[in-house]
Amino acid sequence: MAVIVETGSVVADANSFIDLVYLRTFAEDRGLVPTGLDDDDIASAKLVIAGQYLQDEQTYAFRGTRVSYLQTMPYPRTGATENRGPAIPDNVVPWRCKIAQALLTCKALAGETLQPGLANGGLAVQSKSIGPLSTTYMAPSGGAAPSARKRYPDVDGVLFPLLMDRSLPNADPTLFQTAWEDTAWADAAYDYP
Repeated sequence: MAVIVETGSVVADANSFIDLVYLRTFAEDRGLVPTGLDDDDIASAKLVIAGQYLQDEQTYAFRGTRVSYLQTMPYPRTGATENRGPAIPDNVVPWRCKIAQALLTCKALAGETLQPGLANGGLAVQSKSIGPLSTTYMAPSGGAAPSARKRYPDVDGVLFPLLMDRSLPNADPTLFQTAWEDTAWADAAYDYP
């Protein structure tokens, strides 16, 4: 499988943010030796699967807008910033995306299935009846439907500053609280002696 790397210039049919050299250096620097890392065909296939995982905007709602309708990867983007951080140029793939893809690829090489479907759409069973067969599912917290994707806290953590507010399910909502929403701060700001 051919790995086509998005460099920030909207590369046609891109399916990855990183190449095999980046992946192998990343793994080596961290002492990771997943099976298949040295096999170009296997590692390339897993790179593409990890890239596909990052393409799902239902899993990761990135800040900003894709530069081109024709681009296949979520970056480059216009109007993107890190959460409470600097603007990201519209011809750059953030280092966070590269690390996230390397982490996901290492997980895939280690046997993780990155895109399994969840039973019942990820909803927990609230009650079952054997009688005329009835099953009731719990409502999703926060009113949002759960993602059918498996989540990886290390990947979510690396990507967190690039994501729109509240795009991670089960995240502590206080992590997204802005200074303007923090009423204690607002009250104190106007407390004059």
